Amino acid sequence: MIGYFELSRKKFLAIVVLGLIVVFSLGIIDTPSYGLKDMGDWGDVNNSSVEIETEAYIQNPNPLELNISTFEADYAVKMNDVKLAEGGKTGLYIPEDENRTFSISTFLRPEKIPEWWKTHLENGEESRLEVPVGLQAEVFGFTPSFDSYTYSKKIETDLESKLDQAVSGVEGNYSREISVTGLTATETELEIVEASASWGELSENFTEIVADFKVKNSNSYPIPAPQMEGELNMNDVELAAWTANDVETIQAPEEGTIAPGETEDVKLGVKIDNRKIDDWFISHVRNDERTEARIDLRLLFDISGLEVTFPGGDGMNCGFSFQTAILEDGQNSSSEFQGCRYDTVSGTEESGDFDPGELENSTGELLDSSENDSDQNLSEPENLLPGL
Repeated sequence: MIGYFELSRKKFLAIVVLGLIVVFSLGIIDTPSYGLKDMGDWGDVNNSSVEIETEAYIQNPNPLELNISTFEADYAVKMNDVKLAEGGKTGLYIPEDENRTFSISTFLRPEKIPEWWKTHLENGEESRLEVPVGLQAEVFGFTPSFDSYTYSKKIETDLESKLDQAVSGVEGNYSREISVTGLTATETELEIVEASASWGELSENFTEIVADFKVKNSNSYPIPAPQMEGELNMNDVELAAWTANDVETIQAPEEGTIAPGETEDVKLGVKIDNRKIDDWFISHVRNDERTEARIDLRLLFDISGLEVTFPGGDGMNCGFSFQTAILEDGQNSSSEFQGCRYDTVSGTEESGDFDPGELENSTGELLDSSENDSDQNLSEPENLLPGL
């Protein structure tokens, strides 16, 4: 009798399971539905990691409770198909006729940020944020089919135009009185007719910024094509700092000089180390997806062995800011150019060594010889930016 009872119990359980499979298949018991309450929120953020917290829900429409030990929810955050984070949830109890909210926590993968950054710039500073969510579970031996969901939105930035506005701020007429040993102080005049900036070559290792200048030599003697120094900081993260030796000359006049009265195009390239992009991105998230940026710029002219900068002093300082809405709720993407400033400087620019051939006038004659210690005169207009 005991053996018969055990056999009957097994048959009964088999009939129950078979019955559940039939009712699931016929739709008598509905498959639970699920989704996300939102695309996610930033959690704990420190200098090396960023947490992403997401609230999901699952609804049990049936008049029986489901204690699903085999429940698995898969969650990911992707931008331009670059998977920046992934996580999940295992095991879930769902009372009858109830919704159950559960949390999914995962962490951003900083090493993937440079890969995403490259795709973002290649797409014209546009990214598609996607949050795919999948569900798998086994209920009483039956595996119902769950529809998968992908939540998406568009992310845009406008950094290139802000860099362009900053570099174009150097446009203008400049005059500097320069004293060269053995010669009367001479006034060097030039005009930056046009200046612009754009993204250049892109890779996962570096991002190139290309600066274009149209320079007019208003003097009676040739001047060398300029080099450039500068820095780019975003949220106090130094993304690039370059000296003349770090700058690539992409285009310059023949023989490297601009003849008297002539206007020449000069194109220079500088590179951002993409290994620093993840540091900036973490600071951006920590600052509620806001970045305060600053670019410093100086054009250098080697005149008779003397490095002369335009604008003078520490050069030109420009500021801009931008806001994104990747996971921040109730926030719109925006950007603002805050302007540029440069300081008036005083003092005498004087070189020690002098090659007479470097300061000939248009007729080939040398300038008058005598030593002059008159003050330097900088005629550029002052455009002050508060707070820089």
